[in-house]
Amino acid sequence: MVRRNALALLALFVSLLCSLPVAAQPPDTAAQPPDTTAAPPAPAATPVESASPSEGAHGAPSEVSASPVMPYEKSDLLFRMGEPLEIDVGKRVGQAVTLGSDAHVAGTVTDDLLVIGGNAVVTGEVLGDVTVVGGQLELGAAARVGNVTLVQSEMKLAPGAAILGQVTRSSGPIWGWGVGWFFWLSASAFVVVCGLVFAALGGRQLAGAAMLLSRRPGSAGLSALALWVGLPLLATLALMSVVGIPIGFAVLFFALPVLWFLGYLVFGAEVGLLLGKWRGAKVPTDHPYVAVAVGLLVMQLVAFVPWIGGLFAFLAGLWGAGALVLRSLRVLQGEPQEVMAA
Repeated sequence: MVRRNALALLALFVSLLCSLPVAAQPPDTAAQPPDTTAAPPAPAATPVESASPSEGAHGAPSEVSASPVMPYEKSDLLFRMGEPLEIDVGKRVGQAVTLGSDAHVAGTVTDDLLVIGGNAVVTGEVLGDVTVVGGQLELGAAARVGNVTLVQSEMKLAPGAAILGQVTRSSGPIWGWGVGWFFWLSASAFVVVCGLVFAALGGRQLAGAAMLLSRRPGSAGLSALALWVGLPLLATLALMSVVGIPIGFAVLFFALPVLWFLGYLVFGAEVGLLLGKWRGAKVPTDHPYVAVAVGLLVMQLVAFVPWIGGLFAFLAGLWGAGALVLRSLRVLQGEPQEVMAA
């Protein structure tokens, strides 16, 4: 369940980075005559009986009622933090996630609904799972949902509401889940603090390297390729000689991890700068504290996604390190510093 809900956080990051407007091309209808062929009539829908579910015990399945198969639209994400999330009647979204706020679903969620620190009121449909952490779930008479997971939460079930999966309750701590979140919070706090220190001591260098990821992505990628192929190769060659063994170990077990971590901070700073530009806010580049903190938090959320998140974080560190090295080489060559337009 944590894996499926964590995928919503990945969708959030992708949707934010892909939110630049793209001009639509008008279709060319001059050369094509209108199609006047009548389409065959659609078959009549078969009526479906709904059954009132009974809430099961821990992990017990509730009564299942048949549901007509709805066409799946392209998944998108609706995310709210600190403000209510509203999905009106007739509206369809892919994922719905709230943090510290309530969710009201009268339309359709084609994937999962995750509510942390708030209440969820569902009078429409959630085709995936519903997870409520530290709040209350209320299902209306016309509500239809999949699996339901309640972590230190309560549920109100109106007559006629349909739960098509299992109801799982947890009133106490789940040690595996809790340890994972504790580790993530600790690691995230450490990463954000390191990013803020970087922004305080070398804010312009951090911002300049971060902007190369979007302004010169190819050059940053080539620099990363040369860095992460060249340094390990040189370190391996150094290990073949007695004199070079300390140097080889220092490069492999100190220099490369430090470079990767700095590259991860650079990539997180670029995420924060892009989010600031997307929101139309003025982002300082001398000491971009807010951009660094927000960007690294987003990066940590993405990194929490099993498998995909780890791979993304690894590649982000490699690419960011390439941008940092490229920035350093340009400064050594006396090129003017790049300053982001306010």
